[in-house]
Amino acid sequence: MTLTTDAAVPRTAAEIAERLAAVRNELGVLARAPFAGLDEPAARAVVTGIEQITRGLEGLQDAAVGGLEAGRAWEGTGYRSFSVWWSAQTHRRTSTARAAQYQARNLREHLPLTAAALEAGRIGGEHVRVLTRFVTKTQAQRDQLRDPEAGEAFLVEQAGRLPVEMYTRLVKEWAVCADPEAADRGWREEGAREELFLSQVLDGTDLHGWLGLEHGQVVDEALRAATGVPAADDERTPAQRRAGALVHVCRAYLDGGVAQQGARVRPHLAITVDAVTLAALVAASRPGGGAEKDAFGSPTSAGAGSPDVCGTEVLAGARSGGAVVIPGERDVDQLRGAHPASLADGTPIPHGQLAKLLCDGELHRVVFGPEGQILDSGRTQRLFTAAQSRAIIARDRHCQYPGCTAPPWEGEIHHSIWWYHQGRTSTDNGVLLCWYHHTYVHQQHLTISQSVARAGPQELRHWVFTSPDGERIGAPPPPVPPPQE
Repeated sequence: MTLTTDAAVPRTAAEIAERLAAVRNELGVLARAPFAGLDEPAARAVVTGIEQITRGLEGLQDAAVGGLEAGRAWEGTGYRSFSVWWSAQTHRRTSTARAAQYQARNLREHLPLTAAALEAGRIGGEHVRVLTRFVTKTQAQRDQLRDPEAGEAFLVEQAGRLPVEMYTRLVKEWAVCADPEAADRGWREEGAREELFLSQVLDGTDLHGWLGLEHGQVVDEALRAATGVPAADDERTPAQRRAGALVHVCRAYLDGGVAQQGARVRPHLAITVDAVTLAALVAASRPGGGAEKDAFGSPTSAGAGSPDVCGTEVLAGARSGGAVVIPGERDVDQLRGAHPASLADGTPIPHGQLAKLLCDGELHRVVFGPEGQILDSGRTQRLFTAAQSRAIIARDRHCQYPGCTAPPWEGEIHHSIWWYHQGRTSTDNGVLLCWYHHTYVHQQHLTISQSVARAGPQELRHWVFTSPDGERIGAPPPPVPPPQE
């Protein structure tokens, strides 16, 4: 079939259907063209042509939606509204049909120059959607559209010249100038609409909500600052990095001690774990296996014993041939049957996650009797003292994972969980890691060992990260001398 010219406007339903079928067939033929073999000038011409067709189809839809709604033929079908009827014919969301109806009505009643420009292909659908969203809400704005110098003709002209991002800013500015009172009212309503939902689902937490422009910018700026420049080996997507940054910001707020300063118990992440599970995790984390001893010097094994973590001396990490080693692998067989630790609401967590949370947390002993009564509640005790943590930070200065330079306030101290059986806690057995790499080290079961070199009278140390198969990860940071006493 040969397409006819604009002069032969179809008048009957049969003619309209025939012309639509011809357009559809022609598009199908064009879709099979050898686009991959085109050079750049030809490719540019194709993109321009497709954009013109797209604009024509958008103009056709607006004209059809406006005309069919006004014709009211759909009313005898039993559908409660035009948008529901349109959605039923197209199998699209009702919200999409409502948006098309709203746009077509605006073009028909308030924006005739815009409709003509879209039909002629001078502007695109994205520009039209910006106009129909921002410039017809109030009577003052609709009156301004008729202004010969700064009305609809001006906005249509700018739509043909500006990218949609710049055009959106211009239209928003125009709307504020046309009706300042409505702009202030919209700002107040925007604040009232803000909401955030945190819903616990089977395998995690569903987070969604809506923020106004100002508060959205605040959150975006905070997440950008927290994300920083990704490490060379950070293969997360931008969305994954934003998720990590959100947790990062919340952790920094809680760790900073600024929340509820006068409260007897400040906000924190609470984990409950029984002594048997803790003993099993300690045993499973000890390289080489073998008999263990509990904090009282008595033999113990995975799944047995009742170590008194907070009521006794906290003990330190391992040495292999005189060098400090923080093991990463765990003997999972020793953890079989051990009850998992849980969050404050009772949600169980994996043993590996518990090991990570134990690294730089505080332990608080609570002893229950057989009827569930509390027999003893010990004092909260950190695994590293404040002075030891400061010493580790002064020594390492930033995250020690290869290629990462995150500052101390973005991380925590990682150490061996089997401090239980190996002597006193020492700064030699702790390493500063950012929150992301601390989690990564535990998830990937990386082993960390300390390499020592001499430069004259000084000992220069750096950390070596090794995967479970023995492969060294990245180049270590340059060694630094220990801080002066």
